[in-house]
Amino acid sequence: MSRRPRPSPLSYPRWVPPLVAVPPLFFGVVSVTGAGSAWWVVAIAVGVAFLPWVVNAIRPGWPPPTVFVLWVATPLALLNTVGDAHGVDLSAEGHSQFTLMILVWLVGEMASRARLAPMLLAGLTTIGTVVGRTIAEPSFAHAWLFWLGGAGVALLTGFLLRRQQTTLSELRAAQAALAGEAARRERQRIAREVHDVVAHTLTVTLMHVGAARRALERDPSAAREALDDAETLGRRSLADIRRTVGLLRAEDEQPDTHALPDASDIPTLLDSYRAAGTTLDVETTGDLAELSPAAGLTLYRLVQEALSNASAHAPGAPVDVRLRVRRHEAEVVVSNPVPATGADTSGSGLGVIGMRERVGLLGGRLDAGARDGTWSVRARVPLDSATTSGTPA
Repeated sequence: MSRRPRPSPLSYPRWVPPLVAVPPLFFGVVSVTGAGSAWWVVAIAVGVAFLPWVVNAIRPGWPPPTVFVLWVATPLALLNTVGDAHGVDLSAEGHSQFTLMILVWLVGEMASRARLAPMLLAGLTTIGTVVGRTIAEPSFAHAWLFWLGGAGVALLTGFLLRRQQTTLSELRAAQAALAGEAARRERQRIAREVHDVVAHTLTVTLMHVGAARRALERDPSAAREALDDAETLGRRSLADIRRTVGLLRAEDEQPDTHALPDASDIPTLLDSYRAAGTTLDVETTGDLAELSPAAGLTLYRLVQEALSNASAHAPGAPVDVRLRVRRHEAEVVVSNPVPATGADTSGSGLGVIGMRERVGLLGGRLDAGARDGTWSVRARVPLDSATTSGTPA
């Protein structure tokens, strides 16, 4: 099985190879029509030299650059050095000199897409053909400098095209990398949302179910009410999860950010924990409704995660919640007594990490840990940076 050539890293568009084949065809036709009685000699040489462009137009990348150069240069070099033996006019006025334009075009093409070796080979064969024609026909001596200058211009033009295409490829790769990074950050954001929603749902639902189990025999009506609350909370949280996962939609659609909770939903969140049996001492300073969607969602998730952790690690313990909205900063403090059961108080859990990431995205700071028998979560969010973001983090 034959090996296919390695594709060019420059990745020119598919329409480029057929377009590149047009100038050599034009130069070849001019050479043949003005060749006089030796037209058939010129036609054979030009026809063989033009075949690689035909193959490359049909199957880009074939033939390989080195073979391409040798295939084009060999018949043209023979025509321009020994063609006079078959009646070809090699003087400076002969139309056969247009075959040198094919070689000049070959130099530019190799400079635009090939490696160093094929490019040098194209340049050397062009120089050798011009020198050989000058030796074979002394009247051509005054024209050799013109053709070598043309080869130099073609070389420079090919380099510029190559640099432009390389830059374009690098930009596309950078855009792909940025898109991948954006997708990764979006997945992290969705994962944080789902984590917070699921943790809150399971915690409060289990509290209601536990209350229903304890009241099942002594107070069936209270048990039924607790189960109703658990069902209502489950349905509401399921809808919240669907809205969160719904953020993973097509790129041309606007994310449904208004469906996410904000700071004005914090009182409802606190009521759900009170209904589940958690003792809360809440103090709110400032207007929560003035917060931007980004800051509001962050504060909501912070309170939600902190209450879930308190209910899971210190069940039955009272929880203090302090919310303060100032001119340039919003602060939330959630604290509860540390249980004597050896619960983890290192502040390195996934929930704390997620809270710290949320606050960090808005330029704020979060501290979580145990001190003097009290576990506390304290976060400060600068409202200037949060307000400018405009969308949930």
